[in-house]
Amino acid sequence: MKYSRKPLVSILLVLIVVFVIYRLYSASLEKERLILLTQIQTGISEYENMAKPYIDFSSITDFSWERMYIFNAYTDCDEIRKNIDVYWRGCQNTGIELYEGRSLFVFIKNGKVVQHVVVPGIRIDKQNNDGYSFIEAHFIINGYGYLSWVKEK
Repeated sequence: MKYSRKPLVSILLVLIVVFVIYRLYSASLEKERLILLTQIQTGISEYENMAKPYIDFSSITDFSWERMYIFNAYTDCDEIRKNIDVYWRGCQNTGIELYEGRSLFVFIKNGKVVQHVVVPGIRIDKQNNDGYSFIEAHFIINGYGYLSWVKEK
C-alpha cells in the first residue's frame, strides 16, 4: 500500500504557519508590556524628580481601561482572580507569586484583562481589593518607598 505525502506536508505547513503567527503575536504582546513598564517607570521617575505632584496612571497609559489592580509579590492567582472578578489564565505566567520586590499591575476593561505588567522595585502600601478606577488612579511614593494611593488629587 502506497501513502501520499501530500496530506502530511499540508498539515506540517499549517502547523508552521500557526506557530509563526503565535510567535509574532507573543512578541507583540511582550513589546506592549515593555512599553507599559517604561511608561510606569517614567511616571514614577517624574514624580520622584518633582516634575509631577503624583503618579497619574490615566495619563501614563496609552490604552483604554476601566479599573487597575495592583498586587504585591507572593499574591497567588486565586486571590488575584477573586479580586479582579475575572478568570484570567495568564495569571500563572506572571511569576508574581514567586518573586520578592515586584508588583503586578492588571488593567481591566469590559470584564476582561486588557493589559498587565510586572514592575520590579515597586510595592503598594495597602492593597485595595476593589482596584482603582481610571479617574482615581493617582499615587505617590510614601516615606517607606511604597506606592500609596492619593484619595483626592
